[in-house]
Amino acid sequence: MVGLVSALLLPIPAEAMNEALWPPGKAGAVSLTYDDGLDSQLDLAVPALDRFGFKATFFLTFDNIKRRLDEWAALAKQGHELANHTVTHPCNLEPFSAASYRRRELAPMARWLDRADPREAVRSFAYPCDVTNFGAGDANRQEARFDRLLSRMGIAAARTSEGEPNRPTTALRRPHRLQALAVGFDATDFAAVDAYLDRAVTQGYWAILVFHDLAAVPSAAGQTGLAMHAEILKAIADKPLWCAPMASVFDWIRRRA
Repeated sequence: MVGLVSALLLPIPAEAMNEALWPPGKAGAVSLTYDDGLDSQLDLAVPALDRFGFKATFFLTFDNIKRRLDEWAALAKQGHELANHTVTHPCNLEPFSAASYRRRELAPMARWLDRADPREAVRSFAYPCDVTNFGAGDANRQEARFDRLLSRMGIAAARTSEGEPNRPTTALRRPHRLQALAVGFDATDFAAVDAYLDRAVTQGYWAILVFHDLAAVPSAAGQTGLAMHAEILKAIADKPLWCAPMASVFDWIRRRA
């Protein structure tokens, strides 16, 4: 009996947990996210994704996409996720109340997304400039205020940055604080990105990568070169990682909690 009890108390091997959570043959997950709705993402990122058969999440800022609305809307029909990144991308939250932020920044973008991508069951959000200090009070009060606002908008998951791959149980407990690695900011070389992806595989966690502008030859902070972008996509294809949009992975975890 002692032996049986001891065996029951042993931790479940990570491999067994992975097999139970992720699709067959996958040890972890990765979501490719692209911020701001930039032209280079339509022109350069989407063709690269197509070559690997990957679907991504595009966090759109309306002021940046309004010249090419039809092209962005077409991505939803191709299986990509279109998600909310506000109307004007404000990096300073002091001028806003919860009501004005919802009215001016979240709701107009949400209405366009509902028309462009009505099939999306889970709505997600990325914080512009990674700013989350919404309103008065300490960090906990600000976080709770932002959480309530996002929940009232029907936004189930929200992404910050600067963090390790997400433990699935933590993602469920704090769905509006999903961590990510911003390529070009948090990681400026392929080795750092590759190590981050390997940690997701080893731990059975969920990696989220953030891209901004793409260029043939990077010339500004935050830009990712096409060669490095392609190298990252190939690394993902070669690893036992399930690559899917952010909302899809979050919904998968939630349904199997």
